[in-house]
Amino acid sequence: MWSDLVWQQPAWFLLTLPIAGVMLMLWLSYQKQLSLAGQGIIAPHLARVFSVQGRRTNQGLPIVLTLLGTACIVTALAGPSVPVGNKQSSDVPLVVAFDLSDSMTQTGSGLSALEQGQSLLNQLLQQGVNRPVSLMAYAGSAHAVLPPTKQLALVQLYLSYLSPEVMPQQGSNLSTIMANIAELKNLKEDGFDLLVFTDGGAVDSEKFNAFLSQYKAQGAIVWLGHTVPTAPLSELNLQEVSGVDISASLSRKVAALNQRHRGSGEQMINLGYWLLIPFALILLYFFRPGFNLHWAYSLLLAASLMPPPAQAAWLDWWLTPDQQGAYFYRQGEFEQAAQHFADPQWRGAALVAAKKYPEAIQVYQQSQDVTGLYNLATAYAKARNYQRALDLYQLVQQIEPDTDVGQKAQKNSVIITRLIDEIQRMSESQQEENPDPKSIDPDEMTDTSLGADKQRVGKIEVKVEQLSVDEILANEGKKEQWLRDISRDPKQFLAAKFQADYQQQLAANTTGDTEQTQDAAQGAVDE
Repeated sequence: MWSDLVWQQPAWFLLTLPIAGVMLMLWLSYQKQLSLAGQGIIAPHLARVFSVQGRRTNQGLPIVLTLLGTACIVTALAGPSVPVGNKQSSDVPLVVAFDLSDSMTQTGSGLSALEQGQSLLNQLLQQGVNRPVSLMAYAGSAHAVLPPTKQLALVQLYLSYLSPEVMPQQGSNLSTIMANIAELKNLKEDGFDLLVFTDGGAVDSEKFNAFLSQYKAQGAIVWLGHTVPTAPLSELNLQEVSGVDISASLSRKVAALNQRHRGSGEQMINLGYWLLIPFALILLYFFRPGFNLHWAYSLLLAASLMPPPAQAAWLDWWLTPDQQGAYFYRQGEFEQAAQHFADPQWRGAALVAAKKYPEAIQVYQQSQDVTGLYNLATAYAKARNYQRALDLYQLVQQIEPDTDVGQKAQKNSVIITRLIDEIQRMSESQQEENPDPKSIDPDEMTDTSLGADKQRVGKIEVKVEQLSVDEILANEGKKEQWLRDISRDPKQFLAAKFQADYQQQLAANTTGDTEQTQDAAQGAVDE
C-alpha cells in the first residue's frame, strides 16, 4: 500500500520553507527578549534566574507545536493518495484500424492479407485485452464499426463481417480515420493507442504524426500479406510489426501499450483528511489557562493554506461575453462557448461546431441579414434537411448574387443539388416506400422525401436513434431488434451503415463553413 503512495499536489510542500522562516524569527525574538530581561535593573547573571521567562522551561513548545500543526496541514493539502481498483485494466481505448482496400483480398500462396489480419486480431482478442477496443474500417473513406467497448466477443463478431464490399468508397487512405478517432468520447483526457492492419496505402504522414502527437498516442502498423514496409506509412511515428513471427511480435507490442497505461482506470483515495485529527489535538494545547498568542499564527497559516476557489469567475473580470465565448471556442468547448456568446452569429457557429443543429437553426432564424440566412442554410444542410437548405441558398443568390456570400451560396446550391439527385437515385434503385412520418424524430429534421433519410435501406432496418453498445445490451428489446437486423445480412447492415455515414461526411465536407463566423470567433479575444 505505502509503496503505491503518490502525492497529488506536491507543490504545497514548498510552503514549509516560508513557514519555517517565520517560526525561526519568532524563536530568535524570544531569545532576544530573554537576554534583555531585567537589563539595567539587576545583574545580568541574576536576571535569567529571577525573570518570568527564565523560570519557564516550555517557552519553545508553542512554536514547535505550531510547526507540527502546519506540517500536518501542508501534508494534507499535498494530497497523499493510494490507488484502489484493478491495476491491470485501463480506460484508454485501443483503436484498431482495418484496411479494406481491394488489395487486401488478393491471395497468393496462402491466406489473403484480410484473412491474415482477421486471424491475428482474433488471436489477440482471445488472449485478452484489458481495455476498451474500438474497431474502425477505412478505404477511400473511414467509418467507425464499433465504439470503444470491452465486449471483445462483439468485436470478434463484427470483425468477421469486414470486407471491401461494405465500403462505399474504394481506396486506401489512412488519413481518413483521423476524423473518426477525434469523435471518441473523453479523447482529450484519456488519449488512445492505435493498431493499423494494412498491406500498404496512402497517408499524409505530417498531419497524421501531428495528430498522434496531439493525443500522445502510440501504436503499431501490422504489415500483412508479407508486405515490406514502404513509404509513406513507414514514415509514421508508429512501430512496425512484420515478419515470420508476426503474431508474437504483435502480442508483445500490445502488452507494452497496456503497460504504458497501467492503472489509468484506478481511483485514488486521499489519505490527507486523517491528518486533521492530529492537527485538532495540537490545536487544543493553545486553549488553556495562560495560553499566549502563538496559536493565532497557527490559525492564520492554516487559513492561508486553504485551496483557492474555482477560477470560473476570473473571465467575468477581464473579458466581455463574446471574448469569453471565443476563449472557450479555442479550447474546443463549443457548448460552453455558445452559452457565453452574446452575438447570435457566433453563438450559432459554436452550436454548429458542437453539432447542436436544432439549437443553431433557432438562433439563425432570429437573424435579419443575408449572412444569417446563409448560415441558416448551412445549419439545415448539416442537419440533413437538404431541400430546405437548397431553398435558402437559392434565396441568398437572388438577394445578393454578386457578393461573396451569394457566390458561396451558388457553389453550395450546386453541391446540394448533386447530393439530392444522388440520394434520390439510390432510393429509386432500392425500390423502397417512404417511411412512416410518425416514426421519425422531428428533432432529426430530415427530409422524408429523400431515400438516404428513410428508416430502411435494402432489407435491413436502420434506426435513426443512435445507441451505444452498452445501451443496446442493457435493453432486451433493443438487443433482440439489433440482433434480428444483423442476422438477416450482417454485411449488408454494415454496408448500409457505412453508406449513410458516407453521405453525411459528403454533406459536411461540401456545404462549407459558416460565413466568417468561426474566424471571427477565433479573433474575438484579440479585440
